[in-house]
Amino acid sequence: MTIDLGSDVDALKRRFYAFEALSFGEPPLIQSGFQRLMLGTAKWNARGIDDINKMMERRAAERKSLKSRWHSALHSKRAVARMQETLESNYAPKGLVNWNTTKFLFAHSAALAGMILNGFLHSFRVTHIRSLQQLELVLFVMFAILAIFCLPGALKASLLLLRNGSLEGSMKQVGITVLETLHHMGVIRTELGKVSVEATLDQNGMIYCRLEGATTIERSRFLDALREVLIPPQNPRYILVRSSKFWRLNRVDYHAVPSIIGRKREDAIYFAQLWNRYVGYSELVYTRSAQGRLKLLQFRAKSFASAFTRKTDRISRWE
Repeated sequence: MTIDLGSDVDALKRRFYAFEALSFGEPPLIQSGFQRLMLGTAKWNARGIDDINKMMERRAAERKSLKSRWHSALHSKRAVARMQETLESNYAPKGLVNWNTTKFLFAHSAALAGMILNGFLHSFRVTHIRSLQQLELVLFVMFAILAIFCLPGALKASLLLLRNGSLEGSMKQVGITVLETLHHMGVIRTELGKVSVEATLDQNGMIYCRLEGATTIERSRFLDALREVLIPPQNPRYILVRSSKFWRLNRVDYHAVPSIIGRKREDAIYFAQLWNRYVGYSELVYTRSAQGRLKLLQFRAKSFASAFTRKTDRISRWE
């Protein structure tokens, strides 16, 4: 349950995005945002606030360790460390995508394997196998044909699972979808071979996604568009609807097409095609139609509920 701490705390959180400082986590990081105080599990009652104040006083008194923590935070694995503008999120589209995109491939492979196996079993009735060597040869040929026909589908399904099987992996696929669409539109002009989407997961379950190799303006537009996919917006022109049925459980998830992409139908269709390729199958819905408005109402209802658990912000981070 989310507790409303009042406008003063909201104003304080906004101010924390204006500057970078040392985080309280391990290992220490230099970043902006209220998240760096690591108060996600804090209890906001009289006793909990008193504990937070005592913890802050204790940390403020540890002057000797402050220098070593700054040195540790300034150390970077990169050849040239610098402040990076990054999207911080505790959510990425996954789970539903994995089932939707792989169930058909696995089912198709299983059905094909069954058909081939059935054919060989039928041939056993009319073929007299007189020795163990003949049986081994028949089995070898049978499994070889199974591998030839079924392996490509199974490999494709496994690749999708591996690619989207983790939070950071799923976030990267969404980022690639946004990047290639913006490049197709001419918003990002740097060659695709010179830019890359990087996503990392920290020990607190937060995902950090950024665009490498692009200009400052291109990175800003990329992060703005990616953020629109992850947060609940007000009135998108296009949304992506993902549905899944597992046994008797129906699950539907919605994602907004970024406003910069949704201005033209052609760009929205291109974005949806890339989403289907990299993330998983979804239906593109135009929300200005009668049927689309109904989907939009469902989208807003679900977004209102998820807004209390999904947190996505742009921050600066030393890397």
